[in-house]
Amino acid sequence: MTVAVHKRLTTDEILRISSEYLREGRRQDVWEIVSVEVSENRLDARVRMVDYYKSPTDTHGFHLTSFATMEFISQLFIIYGHVLAGLTEKSQEAWMMESSISCRRAIRSADDIRVEMHFKTLKKMGTRMLGTARARIWDEQGGEFTAEVKALLA
Repeated sequence: MTVAVHKRLTTDEILRISSEYLREGRRQDVWEIVSVEVSENRLDARVRMVDYYKSPTDTHGFHLTSFATMEFISQLFIIYGHVLAGLTEKSQEAWMMESSISCRRAIRSADDIRVEMHFKTLKKMGTRMLGTARARIWDEQGGEFTAEVKALLA
């Protein structure tokens, strides 16, 4: 269905129909990685939200956003690369080359977010490392995200 609409929005109109979370709330999302276990091509972790935005339009309270999820998935990728390289301090930059994320069902637990990452490819190129990973992020209430990332550690 195509609707012919042409309208120039005012600043006030834009503000009234925009997401408060995207404009302001994202800055309130603070998470921490509670535990990490690395074994061969797999990483298991637990994450918790230290602070988060409470949407006035979500009657169920907290829900994990794709933005916070991609942030800690990226951080876990960096951690995995450093562990694999035998490094004990962050010494390389990470470049997210590709990413995708799907929300299967809302994650409502702010205190016990679980992550399982499988590293599908990992190529060492001198001091650089290029890799791809698939992640499953879930909580005990049945919430679940899946994500795929391709990153370069350089």
